[in-house]
Amino acid sequence: MKIVVLLLLSLNILLSNPTLETISLQLSWLHQFQSAGFYVAKEKGFYEEVGLHVEIKEYRNGINITEDVLAKKSTYGVGKSSLVIDRANHKAVVALMALFQSNPSVLITTNPNVKQLSDLKNKKIMMTDSEANSVAITAMLLSNGLSPQDIILQQHSFNIKDLIAHKTDAMACYISNEPFVLGHQNISYTVFHPKNYGFDFYGDILFTSEDEINHHEQRVRNFYSATKKGWEWAFENIKETSKIIQEKYNTQNKSLEALMYEGYALKKLAFTEDKEFGIIEEKRFEDIANIYKLSGLLKGAYCIEGFLDPLKLSKKIVKIGVLANRGDKFALKIWEETADFLSQMIATTHFVIVPLDFNELDDNTRKKEVDFVATNPMHYIQLEQRYGISRIATLGTKYKDKFY
Repeated sequence: MKIVVLLLLSLNILLSNPTLETISLQLSWLHQFQSAGFYVAKEKGFYEEVGLHVEIKEYRNGINITEDVLAKKSTYGVGKSSLVIDRANHKAVVALMALFQSNPSVLITTNPNVKQLSDLKNKKIMMTDSEANSVAITAMLLSNGLSPQDIILQQHSFNIKDLIAHKTDAMACYISNEPFVLGHQNISYTVFHPKNYGFDFYGDILFTSEDEINHHEQRVRNFYSATKKGWEWAFENIKETSKIIQEKYNTQNKSLEALMYEGYALKKLAFTEDKEFGIIEEKRFEDIANIYKLSGLLKGAYCIEGFLDPLKLSKKIVKIGVLANRGDKFALKIWEETADFLSQMIATTHFVIVPLDFNELDDNTRKKEVDFVATNPMHYIQLEQRYGISRIATLGTKYKDKFY
């Protein structure tokens, strides 16, 4: 009877809004604040507002999330920086959003004799057997003179009690989780964060397939915007978000205090400087790829083009209206290189050239549909008088080795 009731309830929910498009998201771990933005977007109706019914799937042991998404068992997935290795191996994955600008994965020790990384020589360390996921910690150890032969690598038990009982000397943990448990028990510990040693990887990364990008672009845009809204709300309302997780997604039976601790710790890793939430930068990914290369996990040539946020979802769009009195094609040929240069120099912004004739440029300036204008001096004077635009620079035209 209970099964029938549950099925009827699920059916009623879908029938109440048959216009919703059903998609699924595969998480990278068990339910906790680590996935808070997705829960908020679902529970607060942000997904429903953009016409989506999202099934959020908790991590299960042994699943390969990349293959799951490529096989369309899940529409979206949460992966790691190691997605660049999948891309290099010709797997059509596309990274959309960095949930955390820095990886929460750290090395923690409760051994009072371990005060610096070099003290871990000939000591036991628990890490996952996935080289790709533990490469930042491995690189941190190598940079401090510890090769794999210098440590005793143990299979990760994912049980903090093993660290407390000194069954291991150090354990790969999340800065947002295990320190709460240790602090609650008044146990002294030391944290070694790869970020502090120059190995600053992204944390969880929202990704999908090229097929989803190519055939459902608007759905990607809708899912992205609602998800971002969910994450921003979650970090602005950590206590209420923690209550939502505790009441509806608490498969690990975490306390409200533990969830809130996790929320505040992850907020510090999610935002950096004045950048938009979720932004992925090509330069940083190239640096990460180089570390994978040095570790031997990334071999041969690879291309980031088309892999990182191809729809420019995380970037502010800036439109440059240019006078195209010699045709759109010629204007694009002259100016697109400038737009590409500006986009590379200012990673948070994507510059777009908009070719316009005199009347269109006047109209777009009046309506403020372009952010910058490139036109001839006489037309500029007219736009200045009519709409109060201001000059930034004058382009000198070279003719017979002289500038005019």
